[in-house]
Amino acid sequence: MAFLSKLFGTGSTRKEPSFLNPENLELYNRVEIALDRVRPMLQADGGDIELVDLTASSVTLKLVGACTHCASSTFTMREGVERVLREDIPELTEIHLA
Repeated sequence: MAFLSKLFGTGSTRKEPSFLNPENLELYNRVEIALDRVRPMLQADGGDIELVDLTASSVTLKLVGACTHCASSTFTMREGVERVLREDIPELTEIHLA
């Protein structure tokens, strides 16, 4: 599908991450769903969050936009993003900020 989107310019503009493989596709989808729960809060303040890397038990995230240099970014990560990820995906043992 991504190939067709590139070819015809339709569909999602989201780039397939290099770490995505059949073994972690289900976990990737679960992480994206969890991040979609916190994205509106981040986007309301001019920021967003990106998934940078993913393994069976860890995730690396990157705050972007206004969230990059926000004084509250540490609190946002710990009390917002990490809390949601740990509730939704308890098998994640490590959550890193890039």
